[in-house]
Amino acid sequence: MQEELELQETRRTAVQPTHTNTDLIEMAKRSLGSGRRILITGGTGFVGSALAQVLCDAGNDVTITGRSRFRVRSDGRFVAANISNSEEVDELCRDQEIIFHCAAMTSPWGSLHQHRSVNLDGTENVVRACVKHQVQRLVHVSSTAIYFQFRDSDITDESPLPSRFSCAYAQSKAEAERVVEAAIQNGLNAYIVRARAVFGPGDNALLPRLILAAQQGRLRQIGAGNNLCDLTYIDNLLAGLILAADVRRTVGCCTITNNSPVRLWPLLHEVLAKTTEGYDPSRQIPRWLAMLFARGMEWKHRLLKLRGEPGITRYSVGLLAHQQTFTSAAAGRDLDYQPIVSVEDGIQRTLTSMKQRPLLSGTHSPQVTVRFYSTGYIEFGRHRADRSGSKERTRFHATIALITHPRFGSILFDAGYSPDFFAATQRWPYRLYRWATKVHTDEHWTPKAWLRREGIAPEDLRLILVSHFHGDHICGLNAFPNAEFITLAKTWEMARHRSGFDAVRRGILPDLIPRDFGNRVHTIHELHDPGLGDGQLRTCHDLFRDGSIRLFNLDGHAHGQMGVLLNTEGAKQVFLVADSFWTRTEIQRRLKPTRDFRMIADHYRAALRTRESICDLAQQVPSIQFVCTHCPDFAREQQFDEVLLSVRDRPPLMTQINTREE
Repeated sequence: MQEELELQETRRTAVQPTHTNTDLIEMAKRSLGSGRRILITGGTGFVGSALAQVLCDAGNDVTITGRSRFRVRSDGRFVAANISNSEEVDELCRDQEIIFHCAAMTSPWGSLHQHRSVNLDGTENVVRACVKHQVQRLVHVSSTAIYFQFRDSDITDESPLPSRFSCAYAQSKAEAERVVEAAIQNGLNAYIVRARAVFGPGDNALLPRLILAAQQGRLRQIGAGNNLCDLTYIDNLLAGLILAADVRRTVGCCTITNNSPVRLWPLLHEVLAKTTEGYDPSRQIPRWLAMLFARGMEWKHRLLKLRGEPGITRYSVGLLAHQQTFTSAAAGRDLDYQPIVSVEDGIQRTLTSMKQRPLLSGTHSPQVTVRFYSTGYIEFGRHRADRSGSKERTRFHATIALITHPRFGSILFDAGYSPDFFAATQRWPYRLYRWATKVHTDEHWTPKAWLRREGIAPEDLRLILVSHFHGDHICGLNAFPNAEFITLAKTWEMARHRSGFDAVRRGILPDLIPRDFGNRVHTIHELHDPGLGDGQLRTCHDLFRDGSIRLFNLDGHAHGQMGVLLNTEGAKQVFLVADSFWTRTEIQRRLKPTRDFRMIADHYRAALRTRESICDLAQQVPSIQFVCTHCPDFAREQQFDEVLLSVRDRPPLMTQINTREE
């Protein structure tokens, strides 16, 4: 187990960390000192990652475990581990002095078994390891969700828990608390901190989701709008957690809030007026009707066995409709806690962070290099891809990109064609795909072959960005056994269970997707980093939080198609727009899609919105280079035809590969 964990360790430093409150750093030094060995479970989430940054800045030796190493934003040591695996947790906790247990499954949807496997089993594993390794202090992060009962309530430290919980998440968190409480009774030095409605820069659950719902016209005031609500700015929660980690303090439990309840809907109206054009605060819906609608959505999800969460749940409606305040004398008595940032200042800081746009010139961001390769091509009249094109047969290459980051090394964008295409289209009905697209490819043109020529062995490539799952973008994936994958969550959800005619209709060949893809993929669920301009591009996901590689949702051609904006050498920006357009001319002339494009698109209206946003950006920032995966003009500039001919009879430098013919 030790060797396995060591292999998974990754040490990384965020090149451009977000601003840390200096008061928190000083508080951490006073309460914990410096050089402490600290473990943070759930260290890649909103709270855990912010906490890790503060503790690292305070000079501590921080180990982080979480769902994705690509969400780490501090210079802590990341270790991939399953919180539900007792052996892995035991190894994580060895030699640690202080442990913050932030890991949790927080969805209001899902079965009790799913929530218990993380929230309860994970907590039991952490507590057991703390006792075994004599950890000096455990801080367990719980939630005020354990009190919610779909009615107005004003909670104190003495308030009893309900006999029936509002959702599986709440029940599993309450059960986890009991585990920690029992351990405290048996001598464990631990403290439980209940978090409440946490928001701030980097938040991906509270304000951003409400703002997105308002921008999509899905948010209405529920009820009269007079309900009081406690909110917690992220720095205040971090202050509470840091104070609770002081080994000299008492054991116990408290709730951390801003200590200043606000009227929820007037505050939301004020925020949405600043962030959502045309927002109408007068749009209201009775509470009973909202609950009825949410119940219907939940039943639909269950009956049809739909994946993911319903668009709205009774739990989320209840939180927006009911009054719920918290008064915790224990926070002041046990921890000497006082808020350090007001709700008003916290809201302003959050909105400012959401509105900030990284410099388009990218001069302050690390610069990557990018090289392009063709993995093969198909031929048809250009007019089928470009309304201004001729009927002359034209080669449309399947382009891939090799990105080199100064800190994180080689990254592949898409995996194009390979002879695996022919094996994947042997069976019916997948053979229809082969008949529809006469693919020309060769072993010497595969992503594996190109990377070997660059001195990169297939087993050494660690990261592939997958724009979408059409066959001409993923044929080479199986050649990279150790690579992890990045894609948008809805892209993967759409592709993972498709088969037969349903798969062919969507351009998916299941045999091209590695069997263990689900174990190696890091899905991007939310794009809450500031993007470029408005429309479809207003938000992105900054992959390394340094501005060098930003991921965008270019929905339409394929469900959840992902585009990548690169900050390259010389502060030039290159936007890999995948199949949003088939030729660069379409962007330059704002051409309407062809009939072929419309027939293939998963969601034509979404594709139109994406294309409009890209055309607007091209007009506003003409210095950006837009790369369409299949653009013949780009292929000509890269001399793809000549390069393919030159390498066909010359094997890659690192190995001799036998040509495989169809």
